[in-house]
Amino acid sequence: MDTGGHFENPRGLPFLVDNRLVSHDGIRLDNSKRKNAVSCLRKFYWEHYRGLKSKYGSTALRYGNVYHECMRGYYQGIIDHGWDDQALLMNLGVQAAREQWNKLTDGKIWYTDYRTFENCMECFIGYLGTYAEDRNYIEIVSTEQAFSIPFQLTDREHNVYGYLPPITSTGKIDLQMKMRGVPWILDFKTTSYAISIVSQGLAKSMQLINYTWAALAALGYMPEGAMTSIVYSSSRKGKDGNYGKLSTDYGRVPVIYTAEDIAQWRESYLKTVADIYECFDRNSWPCNFDSCYLYNKQCPYMGLCMQPCHI
Repeated sequence: MDTGGHFENPRGLPFLVDNRLVSHDGIRLDNSKRKNAVSCLRKFYWEHYRGLKSKYGSTALRYGNVYHECMRGYYQGIIDHGWDDQALLMNLGVQAAREQWNKLTDGKIWYTDYRTFENCMECFIGYLGTYAEDRNYIEIVSTEQAFSIPFQLTDREHNVYGYLPPITSTGKIDLQMKMRGVPWILDFKTTSYAISIVSQGLAKSMQLINYTWAALAALGYMPEGAMTSIVYSSSRKGKDGNYGKLSTDYGRVPVIYTAEDIAQWRESYLKTVADIYECFDRNSWPCNFDSCYLYNKQCPYMGLCMQPCHI
């Protein structure tokens, strides 16, 4: 992680911090960092402010990230070459995925499970078969559109949060498309949970509401709504330690957010920004013990938090 400068800790020893993330001059926040801050401000401190990374890689994060890159390569190929040469488009997707897999795998220690590169590509092939008719009614506009937008406070918000430094909301929209001429934004998601369960959380997705709010400034138009393309994959581990046949499923869930949804998102977003800034200003980043174990996994920074010394 690139770092923005040095900060003197109470013992007078310098360590690297990211002053572009949060400082008295401004705060830059994307949805992943916001979500980590809500989960545990100490984890936010370790991971984003100090830039510390575990030597152990996350198979789930790598799997999802590689699938995203595969989709980017495939759909960028459609923009560049059209829909006709599916063999070329598939190769572009696989090539982009392989490069991302190698990049993420290098230098990490891994506990492997069913989320292998081969199974990720099996999901890709299944996706293409499931949505083979897309070419007949979908136009691909753009892939991986990054945005960086100043968050302008309303008069009411300024009365509460006017003490905060300038806020910049950042993010990346996976795909812009037109379905039968109507513009939509789309986000890709991989999961080992049933699509019916994952779909329930999209009605109030902080990430997708963030993207909807940002769309007009970032894209120059307001989409009809936000769609999530979900791919489910899972495999059972046998008594011999090997994983069996991969189970997959695919779904697309459209959601249209209202002005009230965006207003509630703004309120929650600003509260999180205020919490981050207060921690920075006081140099106090409290632990949230409720987040030390999530999804039956220990937080990778728990060993640091257990040391009886100042951060």
